[in-house]
Amino acid sequence: MVPQISLTLPPLGVGYIAAKLKASGHIADILNTAEMPDDKFLAFINNGGYKIIGFTSMTFLMPEIYRLARIIKKEVPSCITICGGVHTSALPRLTLEECPDLDLTVSGEGEEVVLNFLQALKKGIDLESVNGLCFRKGNQIISAPPQGYQDLDTLPFPIREMEGGFREEDIPLRINIVRGCPYKCITCSYLKVSGSSVRRRTVKSVIQELKYLSQRGYDQVSFGDCMFTQDGRWLKDFCEALKQAKLEGKLKWEVTSAPHLLNEEKIKLLAKYGCKRVNFWTVDSGNDTILRRANKPFTIPQLREACEQIKKYGMETFAAFLFGYPGEDANSCKKTLEFAKELNLDSYWFGIPKPFPGSELYQMGLAMGREITGNWKRYFMDPEEPPELPVIGCDLDPMELFNFMSTARRQLPIRF
Repeated sequence: MVPQISLTLPPLGVGYIAAKLKASGHIADILNTAEMPDDKFLAFINNGGYKIIGFTSMTFLMPEIYRLARIIKKEVPSCITICGGVHTSALPRLTLEECPDLDLTVSGEGEEVVLNFLQALKKGIDLESVNGLCFRKGNQIISAPPQGYQDLDTLPFPIREMEGGFREEDIPLRINIVRGCPYKCITCSYLKVSGSSVRRRTVKSVIQELKYLSQRGYDQVSFGDCMFTQDGRWLKDFCEALKQAKLEGKLKWEVTSAPHLLNEEKIKLLAKYGCKRVNFWTVDSGNDTILRRANKPFTIPQLREACEQIKKYGMETFAAFLFGYPGEDANSCKKTLEFAKELNLDSYWFGIPKPFPGSELYQMGLAMGREITGNWKRYFMDPEEPPELPVIGCDLDPMELFNFMSTARRQLPIRF
C-alpha cells in the first residue's frame, strides 16, 4: 500500500526536533512516507537500525499514522513509536487508546520533550519525570505535566532535508518567526501546542536563517505566522536588516497577517523592502456577525481597507474563506461569496470549517452530541466531495455547504 498524502514542503515541526536532537549528539533523520511503498518504508527503518520512530500528527493523517505504527510493531517490534503535533496535543490519551501500536504521545512544543525523553531512556529514569509525555505503564496510560514553552532563539534552524524528498513546486519555503497566539478563533487548535503568549524570534536570528537558506539555493520564503506584522518596531528593524544583509533583491518573500494587524505604514514598509504577497488565512467570512461568532479579532471594514492598501502599494493579496460557521445560513454564505468577489484579490481558498480536536468548535460539537471523534480521515481540509463530518451550529447541511464551496472555487482563482 502507498500512502496518498504527498508533501510539497518539508514539515517544520519534525525539522526542529531533528535539528535539536542532532545538536545534542543524536542521530536523527526525516523520512517522507508519502507515495512510498510499505516495503521501502520498512527497508529504510531496518537498514538504518532506528530504535525510535516518530510521527507528526495532523488530524486527517491519524489513520495513516496508526497503519504505519502497526506495520512497525509487527515487523520491528523492538522499535519505540512516538507521535506529536497538534492532534496529539489535543488528544494525547485518546490517541494511545485508539492505537495500541503507539507507545507515547507528545503534547505541546516537542523539541525539549523528545530530547528529555531520550535522555531519560538512556539513564533509565522514570518517564513520569518527562513533562509533555503521555505513555503506557503496564495497563495504565500516564500523563506527565505539561512542558514549558521554548525560547525560540535557542533552537537550531530546522532540518529540511528528507529521505524521499518532497514535491518540487513553485511554493515558497515556510519560515517560523512566532509561536503563541492571543486570539481564540473557534476552529483553531494551535493554543494546545504553543499557548496564548506570543514569543518572537529576534531579527538577528531570522536574518541568519535567511542567509543560511539563500546560500543553499532557496530564493522564495514565506513567513506563515499570523502574528508576523503585530509588532511594528520589530517589522521595521527586520526590513532594515534585510537590506543591510543584501538579501532584499535575492529573496522573494511573502507574509501572513490578520487584517487588524496591518495599517498603511506597515503595508508601505513591506512593499518598500520587497514583500511580494500578503496572505490572509484567517478571513473566513464576509459577514461581521459570523466573524464575531467565530471569535475573529477583526471586522469586514478592516479587511477591506487592508486589501485596498496592499493593492495600492503593488503587492498581491490572498484570502481564505469558509462556509458553515455557527449561525450561518444560505444568505450569509451568499454574502461571503459576494464579498470575496468584491475584494477582487489575486487568489483565494475556500473550505468548510472542521471541528478540530482542541478547538472550541470541537467542544461545541461534543456538547451537542455530534459524532466528531474518530474516523479522522473525514477531517481532510480540501475535500472533493461533500464532507462526512456533521455541521456544528449551522442551518445548512454538508451538501449545501459543499455546493457553496464548489461554486466559489469555480468562479474565483484558487491557491492552496
